Amino acid sequence: MLYLVPESVALNLRISRNIRKTLAYILLPVSFSVLTYGCILFMGKDVISTAMALSKLVIATNPSNARDISELSTFDRAEAEKRKSSTTLVAETEEESKEKNDEEVAVGQESESDVTVADTSSEPVLDYIPYESISYPINGTLMGCVICERIGLDVDLYKSATDETLEKGVATENGSRMPGFGGTVVICGHRQLDFSALQYAQVGDEFTIMTSYENYVYRVRDIQIISAEDTELLGFDKDYENLVFFTCYPFADTVGKKTERYVLYCDYVSGRPVRE
Repeated sequence: MLYLVPESVALNLRISRNIRKTLAYILLPVSFSVLTYGCILFMGKDVISTAMALSKLVIATNPSNARDISELSTFDRAEAEKRKSSTTLVAETEEESKEKNDEEVAVGQESESDVTVADTSSEPVLDYIPYESISYPINGTLMGCVICERIGLDVDLYKSATDETLEKGVATENGSRMPGFGGTVVICGHRQLDFSALQYAQVGDEFTIMTSYENYVYRVRDIQIISAEDTELLGFDKDYENLVFFTCYPFADTVGKKTERYVLYCDYVSGRPVRE
């Protein structure tokens, strides 16, 4: 038997089918996209986090961002100067005390009240610096300064030599040890900028490197002119504390690439070593 469907009912059925088709076209792709994104996020979260960390490291160490990362420097010149002054003051006080004691003994004055003794109430200073107490500088940041009063050198020292850092001061060469770490500290700079003063250095001159954790003194032992290709002569493989400065040579302006290096070899004099 054939039943006739009212026209209004038929119209509603057609509308309902069209709505279901429309929803299917919209919901299926959205559901598939959400499911796919969820799977990628779950399975690749470690890869994503690693990629993000690497991108941040590249940005932080990019020379073009040196102005931003300079704020991360741990070096404070005023604190380093205070450390130097404090050490000198203690040494002078102890020397004055010893002289007074010697004078009093010589004239027979043994009254304890008349003897001046250096103040030892402060905490004792360790003869080394614990490694964990140091904030290791980031590449491109200010890490200290280099001073030699006799030749008029006083320049900022940066971690890792790049075009950017060498425009602002001098810097440690790649492969250099940090001062106090018991190896070769290799520092380079431009001959026409701050390291032009090296041409006036002599054997016996003393250089001071101030860092955020200690001040180190080195004395020039030898001065040589070497080929730019003889990098092994810089002594990166030494296992004892020493310092090497180098810059391009000759100092005078010449045409062409500089194929020689002016090198100062310095022996360690003072400054507490860093130990683990």
